[in-house]
Amino acid sequence: MILRKAAFASTIRMEIGFFDAPENQTSSILVSLERHMNRVGQMLGIQLGNSMGAIFTCVLSVGVSFLGSWVLALATLFLLPICGVLMMVLAGYATKNEPEAATCIRTVRALGAEENTLNILDASLNKLTELNARKSWKLGLSLGFNLSMFPAIFLSGFWMSATCIQYWGFDAREVLLTLFCIVFGVMAVSSIVQYIPDTASGYHAAGEVFRLIDQVSKIDATQPTGHIESLGDGSLEFKDVYFWYPHRPEVCVLKKLNFTIQKGQSVALVGFSGSGKSTVIQLIQCFYNPQRGSIRVGGQELGDLNLAWWRRQLGVVGQEPVLFDMSLFENVRYGSPEATEAQVKTAATAANMDYVFSDQVNYALAGVNTGSVKWTDPVGLRGEKLSGGQKQRCAIARALLRSPAFMLLDEATSALDSSSERLVQQAMQEARKGRTTITVAHRLSTIQHSDKIFVLSNGRLVESGTYNELISLRGNFAMFAARSL
Repeated sequence: MILRKAAFASTIRMEIGFFDAPENQTSSILVSLERHMNRVGQMLGIQLGNSMGAIFTCVLSVGVSFLGSWVLALATLFLLPICGVLMMVLAGYATKNEPEAATCIRTVRALGAEENTLNILDASLNKLTELNARKSWKLGLSLGFNLSMFPAIFLSGFWMSATCIQYWGFDAREVLLTLFCIVFGVMAVSSIVQYIPDTASGYHAAGEVFRLIDQVSKIDATQPTGHIESLGDGSLEFKDVYFWYPHRPEVCVLKKLNFTIQKGQSVALVGFSGSGKSTVIQLIQCFYNPQRGSIRVGGQELGDLNLAWWRRQLGVVGQEPVLFDMSLFENVRYGSPEATEAQVKTAATAANMDYVFSDQVNYALAGVNTGSVKWTDPVGLRGEKLSGGQKQRCAIARALLRSPAFMLLDEATSALDSSSERLVQQAMQEARKGRTTITVAHRLSTIQHSDKIFVLSNGRLVESGTYNELISLRGNFAMFAARSL
């Protein structure tokens, strides 16, 4: 429990770039937190106790054996290192490889890919079987040698006992004392063999667990490097920003990006896919640090701000919002756990969640022809009981509840129909008052009333201005608008 808590606490502090690495995908971390933790627990539990007991028995037996025939004790003592070497060889073949479980069953079913998935799994299991077969004979051979040491010691021990009695002048009592002490010691060492496979696997699991615990986050909100808690004049500036993702350094996403957003402005970022719009949103959230250039808030370096405090100033709604398997009310209040019920309802109403509150009925997110989802009903894993539009409205309410200074909307209304989008946009216009809003969108209806539009292309700012100004230029934005119709 202590290790699992420490590993999880360390993991949630890591920067987003950490999770981009192939070895740190969600499935790998879950394996470390669950399966590897169990193996470490077994290794440090009864297996450790039994192993320590066997080692203590061996040491005590060897020590007592010298009280009898010291010649016999020295002659048989060399068998113990042989047992130890065989155990080390056995441990080398004991680590097991195990396949991971399949996920995303909805996608598999939707694509009709069950047969192909089974073929891939079959090929993987065949490869795993071949690997195990190659080492199984070595594992069996070393195990057999280890277990054969016990009768070998008996045979050689009795022969040497007779020699000690006949030629060295020891009596039967002394010889038998030494013989049985050595036998008990070797038996104790041999008993450890049954724990070696699990111990070796546990050793590998412990390496993965402590890799999570010992990692150090480059961007840690719990231990921020900056301590400033002021927005200054409220402006946001990107100055000569270059950025590429840590695990894709060959692709420069942002190239000398420059723009300034004044306090209270409603700004839109537009451009074709891959132009760097969502990357800008992630940099503002301090998910990553730019490799070159600077991001400033109120004239202050973003890295100098208290990270936890800065993120409390942000309200974020993504294209695919993630909800938790709890009630609608709890999902909305997740944005601000200390909020009152009245504040939660106000935010929900502003996000057009279609509430009907009364003493008998308490519903939310009414569907057109599908009934309603109760305000107190769990929404399922990742909000699977809700439609895309319903999830986005819930996420908008969650963001509004934070009363943020900056609203970051990354395709926040993409799953809404035209009627719902219009109502939500009206609510958002009210919510934007006194706030700086940065919107990423492809729908022209979402961005045409923005105070300023920044047009990105291949990681660079190519145009900026109001909607009408950019249309009149007949440049990149006009081309983008034509394709969006």
